[in-house]
Amino acid sequence: MTLPHKYINNFENSTKEATMYLYGDIGYDVNGSYFAQEVDWLVANGCKKLKVNINSGGGLVIDAYSIFSALYNCPIPVETVNVGIAASAAGWCWLAGNECKMMDYSIFMMHNAKGTDGTEDEVSQIFTDSIKRIISSMCNKSESEIGAMMADETFMDSSTMINCGMLKPENVIVTAKKPKILANDVKGIYAICNQFLTTDQVSQTQKQVKKMSKVNSLLKLSNEASEEAQSEALSKVLSEKEVLETKLAEKQNEVTSLQDSLKAYKDAEDAMKETMVSELIENGIKEGKIEDSTKEVWSNLAKVSYEDAKKALNGIATKKPVHVNVFTPDMQSNDPRTSWSIRDWEVNDSKGLLKLKSENNAEYTRLFNAFYKK
Repeated sequence: MTLPHKYINNFENSTKEATMYLYGDIGYDVNGSYFAQEVDWLVANGCKKLKVNINSGGGLVIDAYSIFSALYNCPIPVETVNVGIAASAAGWCWLAGNECKMMDYSIFMMHNAKGTDGTEDEVSQIFTDSIKRIISSMCNKSESEIGAMMADETFMDSSTMINCGMLKPENVIVTAKKPKILANDVKGIYAICNQFLTTDQVSQTQKQVKKMSKVNSLLKLSNEASEEAQSEALSKVLSEKEVLETKLAEKQNEVTSLQDSLKAYKDAEDAMKETMVSELIENGIKEGKIEDSTKEVWSNLAKVSYEDAKKALNGIATKKPVHVNVFTPDMQSNDPRTSWSIRDWEVNDSKGLLKLKSENNAEYTRLFNAFYKK
């Protein structure tokens, strides 16, 4: 599941360079797991160089481990920039970069790990030893020296960082205007340094906040909702979406099945109607009600309204076949004698001529006059 990018400020497709913000309390404002996922996403999508701006008073060690590991083991060049304060866990996350830079007014702070109640115990000591090894490996101080500085909760400016070997002189970013930091107060330093972020950085941060506000609104969450709550709400939405898509597919299958059944019924109905029309027309022809020349007209009428065509044909009287006895009832129309003259009858069938005279005198008279009165 991919959440909206919260820590990626920009990713230029032309240069394949990206900028991320580590602003606020780690574990609260910055979720270590999601921060690491966004680093992995950039690498997977072809990022060639990553810049991480840091202004944080620290936070939860577990989340910080995720961020440190993602940056330290990143296969592409990583530049970390302390743009305000990199204190506690944020400090050693800053050290994870291949190039570590800081503004000339920025502050670095390190101290012993503590429990959520602010006290130190056996567990927090394990974390302190781990952090001590991380910081010592990245400067010219021994673990014992770093341990002493952590125990004293040491605040360091760029000059002190250079002396400790944590910062290259050329990696100090000189500014025209520097904030006046009066005390070793993490929250105070964090608030003051926020005022010196560039307009673009502030604008981008506001855009990120606005973007997440829209996401929270769509998920029906408050703007203070944690990323775990966002993840849970988004998972629920995606699950509901899958259920709805399944139901939609089932309904679409039902519609397709009904459409197929309807088509089969209509095809059968059309075939039956065609048969009924054909039988009606053929019967009309046999009964002498329909001439061949009007067969198509009657057929079209029956297709439009079968009952009207049937009613019209029923109103036409059946015409009985007319059998014309050309000469005598026993003669067929194809009998060769039908073309004889009266002389042919006298020579070839005198008895038949007598029968013709008896049964069809009119025809006999016609033949007689035609031959003898010429």
